Amino acid sequence: MYLLMLLATFISAIYGYNLSARPDYDRDVPKKKAMSVVYKFLLQEKNAVALLGRVNRGTYKGTDYALEWAMPGDLIYADYDNSHVSKYNEDTTLFYKQSLGGASAQPFYLRKAPGAASKVDNVTISAGKEADDYLEAGRRLFDGSEMVTKVVCLDEVMYKPGAKLCEPTPKMDPTGTEIIGYVNTCCNRGFNYVVSYKKLDSRWVNRIHTGISLDFMNSVVDRDYTDNIGVIHWDGDKKCKASGGGEDTGCWTFQGKINFLPVFAEDMEEWESHHINEDGTRQYYPAELRNRSTWDLPKNVFDRHFFQDKNGRNICELGCLFKVKMF
Repeated sequence: MYLLMLLATFISAIYGYNLSARPDYDRDVPKKKAMSVVYKFLLQEKNAVALLGRVNRGTYKGTDYALEWAMPGDLIYADYDNSHVSKYNEDTTLFYKQSLGGASAQPFYLRKAPGAASKVDNVTISAGKEADDYLEAGRRLFDGSEMVTKVVCLDEVMYKPGAKLCEPTPKMDPTGTEIIGYVNTCCNRGFNYVVSYKKLDSRWVNRIHTGISLDFMNSVVDRDYTDNIGVIHWDGDKKCKASGGGEDTGCWTFQGKINFLPVFAEDMEEWESHHINEDGTRQYYPAELRNRSTWDLPKNVFDRHFFQDKNGRNICELGCLFKVKMF
């Protein structure tokens, strides 16, 4: 019996050695590499949004961070070149930059250094101390030259043609001619969004037509519609809705998986206006119609220079991984 088992094992090994490679092997490896990029992107987006939530809840109010609330245009990114980080924590630290406040980007350490004190309460949190182990061990962040998360607070819902960044309540100097700060934010009116984007490496961009390769798009197709993730690029020839209504040439276009109210809101309003019950109430817009794969981003919010890196350089002209959500 033992000899028969040994012989069967030997024959199976020979048979397996002579099997041909999978026919889709050359496509499977690039797809897995693309999926790893998407996973790392989503991980960083999750941590950036969590930091934004802590700021907006006033967690750091009254601390050395001097951040009381989120403001429109706030940026969150990693910065390998900043003096506040070392080789130890350069790729595990997020920086929060509040442009309207005029302050420089402030570091938020997502992992405690060995021997550092744990967070006790708000008073113990300062720009020079580790906050907590928010980032799992072994995880790393993309540098701000590749990926940025941006806060978008509007004065009305995004799909309205006149929607624009809201204006926080300013604090004026004694003469009333110069803004010296802000006494309140405007990111509390319900029209708040957070956008994350990452520049795609050249290996994912087709050299002939500059489109995104099918290998990378396949990694996005596997995501759920509620992930609101896909790829964007600037299409200068496309006829899109202008900022104030009508049509204009050129806009940011999205391809991927998205279930996001500003994408289907106008279609939903038109559909519900034509589907009314006998008692006069409107029928609900079907869930399957909310799942979309394309979207022309509104130019009144996403202008040509919206997608910039930590140094203010445009990085999405040929393609960026993109995710949007409300907060």
